[in-house]
Amino acid sequence: RQPGMASHLLRQREVGGSPKLCRRPRSNSYSLGYDPSIIRNLGLSPHFAEHGGCVNTLRWGAGVAGTPILVSGSDDRTVKLWDASDPLSGLALRGTVRTGHSHNIFCADLVPGPTPSHVLSCAADGTLRLNDVEQQAEVMLLESEQLMHSFTWCDMTDLGSRNAGDGGAAAVDGAGITRTVLTASDDGKVNQVDLREGKLRGAIIELYDQSPDAVKQIAVCPWQPYTIAIGGSGPTICTYDLRYLGKVADGRAAGGGSAE
Repeated sequence: RQPGMASHLLRQREVGGSPKLCRRPRSNSYSLGYDPSIIRNLGLSPHFAEHGGCVNTLRWGAGVAGTPILVSGSDDRTVKLWDASDPLSGLALRGTVRTGHSHNIFCADLVPGPTPSHVLSCAADGTLRLNDVEQQAEVMLLESEQLMHSFTWCDMTDLGSRNAGDGGAAAVDGAGITRTVLTASDDGKVNQVDLREGKLRGAIIELYDQSPDAVKQIAVCPWQPYTIAIGGSGPTICTYDLRYLGKVADGRAAGGGSAE
């Protein structure tokens, strides 16, 4: 067998190829999945096969009494909560949330709080859903006509007086926990959702040129929490100062920059 070929074949299969490997011109070719010598050299320990499809999202969080939790979301449209107290030794499944999503889940996370009991998730069906883990009850917070890639938590506490669109209200509860979420989707919009009220506050950014550019990722700057960066289907990274977004920005507004 050719050394180092396993990783090459895995990469080919990952990007949709049909990897074949021949030892000599007249030999029968075989695929990666049916070559015993390669399979014997592949191992994973520990291995937790609890999902029924691709795992698209993983996030660390804190559960009740600060217990470390790993949150996973999958093509099987479920979110699973794992006890990650000693993740290198093993993960113990603590709960499964059977969401109402009709397509693949792309992002999921525990809602932060002293007694976390809710899971937030978004999916290819364009919806953002809030699930009560204990009651198995669900609320759909946002519905888009296009795929929703991700969301991120954003502390709007210090933005009230500058952000006319927010009306001076910061989505932070009495315990000082952030309750504002920014979503990224293929319709080119960054929407702001207030979990305290369970409602959409509206789009704060729209990426438009000749047609909408998909928003795929949003990152909040940890040392300047009023600054966000967004990336999407194009080569440009845009940054925005949330303190100046009194109306929907299109990427060319004051307070917004870009880099390619």
